[in-house]
Amino acid sequence: MPPVQFEILNRLSHESGYGDTLNEIAAVAKITVDEAEIHMDRLRKAGFAKRKYTWADDWLWRRTMAGNEYVIAKRLAGEAEIPERYRSKHADLPRKQHEAVLALARHEGAADVEQIVAEIGRTSIFQTENVLQALKKARFADCGDDPETWWLLEAGKDYLAERGLLSSPN
Repeated sequence: MPPVQFEILNRLSHESGYGDTLNEIAAVAKITVDEAEIHMDRLRKAGFAKRKYTWADDWLWRRTMAGNEYVIAKRLAGEAEIPERYRSKHADLPRKQHEAVLALARHEGAADVEQIVAEIGRTSIFQTENVLQALKKARFADCGDDPETWWLLEAGKDYLAERGLLSSPN
């Protein structure tokens, strides 16, 4: 297995995790999306990764149990380290919360509820408001006195930076 392919597999969401998009995989591995697609296809054919089509018209990739076993064997043999992603201070968020944090970041840290609904897709304004309230409770986002406009707080930026999805936490 090429080193970049193992690096991708090592950092990939575990089987019971949320999953990663090709864009996220490419960004973390610092490769192009088409190169990431080739690596993911090879990992899938080898039985180390699987993909699931989501309601948001995107593929989410995860390691399979065989992929988990391969990665853990390499770590136990001292040939690989636990990625920073799994040593982070913020646990993985539920899917819609994760997507809302990404949406806020894509809108330069501030967006209205309708923009966030459009970004995370197939959800109602009511559901999105519940997601945003959960992010507010976790201190990842806030709306201040205007419940229509939300912005990303430092913890939300840190969450994305820990996963290589934001170049800088500030």
